[in-house]
Amino acid sequence: MNLQLIAKFSLLDENNKHILNVDIGKTIKDEDLQFSLEEQYLELKNKVANQTPHYVVVDFINKEKKENQCLKN
Repeated sequence: MNLQLIAKFSLLDENNKHILNVDIGKTIKDEDLQFSLEEQYLELKNKVANQTPHYVVVDFINKEKKENQCLKN
């Protein structure tokens, strides 16, 4: 059985302006089961951070949801 962990992060510039969203995934192997889901999530977050050093990596920001909430108010 193959399990996939897919995480979604947002990249911010130095002014905290939202640049884009990034999806990253990995196949969970038997040896990965010794680590918690949180540890594996942080591993993926660090991987994105290492590949995009000019940006701040944060948990996913759903801009569409925010924009829709602003329109309702």
